[in-house]
Amino acid sequence: VLFAAGTGNPYFSTDTGAVLRGVEIEADAVLMAKNVDAIYSADPAKDPTAVRYSRLTYGEVLAKNLKATDITAMALAMDNDMTMVCFGLNEENSIVRVVRGEEIGTTVKNHF
Repeated sequence: VLFAAGTGNPYFSTDTGAVLRGVEIEADAVLMAKNVDAIYSADPAKDPTAVRYSRLTYGEVLAKNLKATDITAMALAMDNDMTMVCFGLNEENSIVRVVRGEEIGTTVKNHF
């Protein structure tokens, strides 16, 4: 099942809404289509030395203050042991590829 929409709730980002819905339906993962192809150490458009991550733990994301999603979404996913995959929406067939289980973007979990 794929959900796509805004939250309809003031003060809640679409990231938080997506994770909340994922937790509610006990989804295997939340797939976050973003304007950037993965999670980086800094904004790759502004910092050419930004490091691209393929796998991270929630602890690493929070400790490094990485700006992949809003912090509420990250904390909610972490607390509910929900896998999150952040990937680029602008890449060709990215949604199909991530749904098929291809390792694109950055996968975030509590443990690997």
